[in-house]
Amino acid sequence: MLPVIQRQALRGAPSCVRGLATVAPAPQQPKKRPINEILARKVPVRADHGLYGFFRRKPNSKLSGEDAYETLQTPNDARTLREYSAGRPWMAAELRLKSFKDLHTLWYVCAREQNVLFTQREEYRRISGFPASQYNSEDVRRVHKTMARIKQVLNERRRAYEGAVKLVEKQHEAIEDQKVYQEMLREYKEQRETVRAERQQLVQKRRAMRTAARAAAKKAAAELARKEAEMQQTMVEQQQQSTVDVNIPQMVDQATPSSSETAATTAPPEAKEPIADPLAAEGPQAAPEKPSKSAPERDDALDAPGSALAGLLGRRGRSHR
Repeated sequence: MLPVIQRQALRGAPSCVRGLATVAPAPQQPKKRPINEILARKVPVRADHGLYGFFRRKPNSKLSGEDAYETLQTPNDARTLREYSAGRPWMAAELRLKSFKDLHTLWYVCAREQNVLFTQREEYRRISGFPASQYNSEDVRRVHKTMARIKQVLNERRRAYEGAVKLVEKQHEAIEDQKVYQEMLREYKEQRETVRAERQQLVQKRRAMRTAARAAAKKAAAELARKEAEMQQTMVEQQQQSTVDVNIPQMVDQATPSSSETAATTAPPEAKEPIADPLAAEGPQAAPEKPSKSAPERDDALDAPGSALAGLLGRRGRSHR
């Protein structure tokens, strides 16, 4: 237990107490190292060099070169504190009133201020050796908020522009669709008119064919009726002719007198034998009788068949005509 206490005591005690038997050496001045000629030589730099933008210029300074800029923000008086520590971030309502050029200019001003603050923070860390996370953090926050609001406003404008472009495209598409619809409607109407004209021509052609077929049917029916009428007329005439051919000999036989009657009719009056008249013996001879009408009637009977035949022949001639 004792050795442990002795070791802890030795650890916590200073070196001068621990080594009472030894003498502390005197501090020696460090030797100066030779400076490199290249590093020792100062290169002239233009006054408008871009790297000077990472440093803040000293107010009311008549110095030139690097001496006119400060690497750390050291507010020794109230004026410096008021110039570099006061202020607030830009509001979005204020930024919406700015133009694109003003917004871009303000963005680059904020970017330069951010670079200056980061440079000061790094220089503070290099000199002090402590982390500089809390150094000028409020100023960095204000710059960040301003830049974020600038991005928000620009994004709003971008979305509004894209929405307007889409709206214009939709309107353009609607106009193009209307043009396409009108063109399709015109083509449909033309095709419909063409089909209607072709159908009308087909209907007229069918009507003409039907009319021609009906006319041909009527003509064929009339021709057939005429032929049938002619055939019937021919058959009737043939029947009448056969009837006449059968009846004429009978009529001729009936109308022609016998040989005895013909001889008696044609004999001279001298050859006739006198007929005894019973009345003559009783009285004077009577006057001669008048010729009877039987002879002419017999002649008419002889002429009757000829007249009938002539009438039949006349009707036949008229029918043929």
